[in-house]
Amino acid sequence: MELEKGQDSNSYVSDLIGQLDTYKRYFEQEKNKEWALKKYGVKIKNPRLIGIVGNYDNFLQDEVDLVLRQYKDDIVIISYSDLINLLRKVDQ
Repeated sequence: MELEKGQDSNSYVSDLIGQLDTYKRYFEQEKNKEWALKKYGVKIKNPRLIGIVGNYDNFLQDEVDLVLRQYKDDIVIISYSDLINLLRKVDQ
């Protein structure tokens, strides 16, 4: 999902959270869990969803945290910078 011209970054993050919530609800359905198991050998149970955004400087973290509060730990938003830093730590 890319930030479209004229789209404000907080609405972009809200759209991303909405998309991740749709995936979560998709995999709550038994038939979709069975499909993932049969096709990919992956058992789906309480999935934790991660959204990756360009940079934290592009949106207000407090507003994102407020939206994420309703999802508890089911959805996490990280920046590409965070992802790179995590990968660097693993590589050490």
